[in-house]
Amino acid sequence: MSAPTNRRSGTEPTTARSAYGLRRVLALVALVGGVIGAVAFALAARSPGGTAGGEWVASAICVVVALTAVVDLAFLHTRQDRPNRPNRP
Repeated sequence: MSAPTNRRSGTEPTTARSAYGLRRVLALVALVGGVIGAVAFALAARSPGGTAGGEWVASAICVVVALTAVVDLAFLHTRQDRPNRPNRP
């Protein structure tokens, strides 16, 4: 049996690119939309004509979306600060 080699065929390990710019834009849109939605639903829930909790649930969902976007933006920020390492294991 022959020993495995670390030779790679093709060029994708050295030329592969990730769409971090698009991911950042989508995370920013989710953050803004989540914050606006959370505030809007919380204000609607506090109004006298609010339903029995539907707005609070929607507000909580918007908060989760916004927090997920913040975590993703933090990851992208740390990923941006890393030096390029073409020969990562």
